[in-house]
Amino acid sequence: MNIDFSTTQKKLSSIKTKLEQLKKDYPALVDETLTEIRNFESAAELKMNEGRQLSISIVGRVKSGKSSLLNALLFDGEQVLPQAATPMTAALTFIRYAPECRAEIEFFTQDEWSTFEVQAAQYDKIIADAKAELIAEDAEEARRSQRFGRPAIVREITHERIINRAQAHLNENFTAAHELVTMAENSGINVEKLLSQGSAVIKASSPEDLAGKLESYVGAGGKYTPVVCSTTLYINDPRLEGYEIIDTPGTNDPIISRGQKTKQSLAKTDVVLALSHTSRFFDKADLELLSQNLPKSGVNHFQLIASQFDVAVKEFENQIPREYDPLKRLLIGFKSVQSELQRTFHERVEKIAQQAADLNNGDTKKWDLLLQTQPICVSAMAFTLAKHWNKLTAKEKEELALFNDIIPGYTFDREMLNDFSRMDKVHEIIDSVKEQKTQILADGFRSLVEAGKKAFAERAHSIAESISSNIETLENKDVASLARELKIQTQRLEKGRSSLEGCFEDVIYDAHGKFADILSQIRLAKAQFTNLSVQTESRTEYEDYTVDKGCGFLFWRSLTGNRYETRTRSYTVTTRYADAYEAVDQVESYANESRALLENAIRDAVNVTALRNNISDAILNIFENGTEDIDIDMIKEQIKSAIRRITIPDADFGNMDYTETITSKFSGSRVEGADIETLKSAQRSALNAVISDLEAKAKEKAAAIETCLKNTMESFVNQLIGDLKAENEKLAEKLNDKEANLKHLKKLLPVVAEIESEMKNL
Repeated sequence: MNIDFSTTQKKLSSIKTKLEQLKKDYPALVDETLTEIRNFESAAELKMNEGRQLSISIVGRVKSGKSSLLNALLFDGEQVLPQAATPMTAALTFIRYAPECRAEIEFFTQDEWSTFEVQAAQYDKIIADAKAELIAEDAEEARRSQRFGRPAIVREITHERIINRAQAHLNENFTAAHELVTMAENSGINVEKLLSQGSAVIKASSPEDLAGKLESYVGAGGKYTPVVCSTTLYINDPRLEGYEIIDTPGTNDPIISRGQKTKQSLAKTDVVLALSHTSRFFDKADLELLSQNLPKSGVNHFQLIASQFDVAVKEFENQIPREYDPLKRLLIGFKSVQSELQRTFHERVEKIAQQAADLNNGDTKKWDLLLQTQPICVSAMAFTLAKHWNKLTAKEKEELALFNDIIPGYTFDREMLNDFSRMDKVHEIIDSVKEQKTQILADGFRSLVEAGKKAFAERAHSIAESISSNIETLENKDVASLARELKIQTQRLEKGRSSLEGCFEDVIYDAHGKFADILSQIRLAKAQFTNLSVQTESRTEYEDYTVDKGCGFLFWRSLTGNRYETRTRSYTVTTRYADAYEAVDQVESYANESRALLENAIRDAVNVTALRNNISDAILNIFENGTEDIDIDMIKEQIKSAIRRITIPDADFGNMDYTETITSKFSGSRVEGADIETLKSAQRSALNAVISDLEAKAKEKAAAIETCLKNTMESFVNQLIGDLKAENEKLAEKLNDKEANLKHLKKLLPVVAEIESEMKNL
């Protein structure tokens, strides 16, 4: 469904032209109406901008086939997007349309890299200590052998032995940081210069040209890969118009700061394609990744995709009856793999959902959503082979041979490869979601138009009432009576000044108490966001040790070299660890909830609508309680205009990020040993920063609101009297040429009627 804003714009243009005809006589009313129209147009354009782009995120672990899927989905199988070698080198990637191909590369910050260097140094120390232990143990064994005259057993100190010994002290943070820093050192790049530069732009003539240049920045062995945080690719392919693709490393990213950026991107996405290898479809690690990314980010449109479908069918081949012909065996394998995949996936999710329900876990809903999803099996390679059928490379010919080996006796043709790839199903999903989003945007646009029509019609009606009131005044009043009424109006307002100011003072007094209460609530709520869970993990380690069995009868063991025996014993290593992501989530939740609480409290503390109604009632009471009658209809617009000026500053605090206190100190999610206290301390610092900042901003907002209300209170009566006086002078001037002005005003009535009619039919 397309949103046709051009017709509405033409109607608004006509309305604005007609309003200009009224501006000389009713400048304030016309200006207010024009402002509302401009605001409406801006809101409508924003809706249109949102409607032009669909945000699609690809979620999956490294080696799950994300790059292959995207290359098939977006680039007809051309290898535009390089594949990452490890989770550390999987940069966050945005793919958008632009008339000219280019890539914008964002590097890590200096603080982030400093953290990696510290972690890498810790890795090197742990490895060095482990190697020294092994050298010392082997030297001691050699000395014992020499002392008792037996040959020494020389064992090579391999990297594997060192890693096994160091394993108890290593974690993914140290290993990941070591990988990045080592890659950067081996590449010979000037890291400091690149980080200070912040970003780089790569220009290209085509997607293929861009692909070649990208290898240096995001390829598995790229020169600049270790320092790249995120990449935005602009591709000059019209098929990408209306789309934004986000290729995510996942929120279990080893680099926590990049993981935060991924989460922020996922929070704004429209649909998620969650990818996992068919042979190990959504195992425990994948399910954890999925549960983190989908419902938590508010995304309800998502699709599970099983990649490398061809491999799974081949693995299933020996279970298919041999008596069927090859094509039937292929189709049976196709259906069986998909059916088995769906069954086992649902079994795992049902088990987790039941556990969540038994524990009254609030995550139950996310698992129920996953149970409603039907996975789709795809083969990006089959799609690529079909697309390149007439120009297969040597490697692709090898891949085709593997496909023809899936079912003995069956040879794939181009059409079957395309069908087998199932990429058409992925495109259908994207098109379906795009259509749904367009419908939602269209509904939102219609709601905006309906609200605008109502507001504009009220404005037009107010202008019509003012014209009619002025016509009536000119027909029934004279200059002397106008002066007399103005004097009475002024006297009444001066006499009622204290009651009007009292309305403002009551609001200011009540707001003080509400602000104080809400700040106390925010401070007390902090305790709910400091429950960082610390878990324990046990594993069995093995070590060799030497046993002295004694010299034996007549020293025969010493003589034969059998006196000492090497044995192996096991011991349990227990590690305490915490999750830095949990600390970040708690800080974010506290900041968001506190901010929302404050914003709502500010809005509730000063109910502008109620204040305006109270002022309106007070003014009517002032004019109605008197010995001399006042024509309220004649001054109604001036009263409305004065009341509309009663406003307070916006309560919005804007976006705030307090997580840097944590992300600047920890490169990965798993935090162990003594670092747990450092994490807790960083979390407390972040929470305290939230309180400190919000309190300062709340006091600033409260002071601004109080100042605004006091200024409005002090000037309200004087401004209203000034408005009444100005209107009175205009009417008195018109009375000097009564007939001509009556004729002029009556000509304006049809113009207003046309405006009102057009506004009702936007």
